[in-house]
Amino acid sequence: MIVKTPYLGDLEYESQDIIRFEEGILGFEKLHDYIFVLNSDEALPFHYLQSVEDNELMFIATSPYLFVEDYDFNLSQSVIDELKIEAIEDVTVYCLTVIPAETLKTSINLKAPLVINMKTKLARQVLMDEKFRLKHFIFDKSLNEEVE
Repeated sequence: MIVKTPYLGDLEYESQDIIRFEEGILGFEKLHDYIFVLNSDEALPFHYLQSVEDNELMFIATSPYLFVEDYDFNLSQSVIDELKIEAIEDVTVYCLTVIPAETLKTSINLKAPLVINMKTKLARQVLMDEKFRLKHFIFDKSLNEEVE
């Protein structure tokens, strides 16, 4: 299958590549199927989550653990059951990223991470009750103090 995107060009994928968000992503609840496109440049750990239902919808995502040393949270049993998580090794966590023109103000959403069971390809955006920020600046950390 191919999804023709305005940003990444034509992306070829197989049905087993699809990551399914049963509840969608906040603001995009009607779209459920995405493919993950890894950035091949290791110096830029920002990847793409491309909708296969809307070729114009693409999110940028990154691992929060690269930028926040103590990022940790617990999943409810209902999320564990919904994603059919059997082993922690099967789970990958990404945060949606905003990269503005002024790149020093790049931020990640720690409040609502994407939790993906890479084994089952089931995923969910989980809204955290913890102290995490919706907008955590990753390059200019002084901006985080301004929004406290």
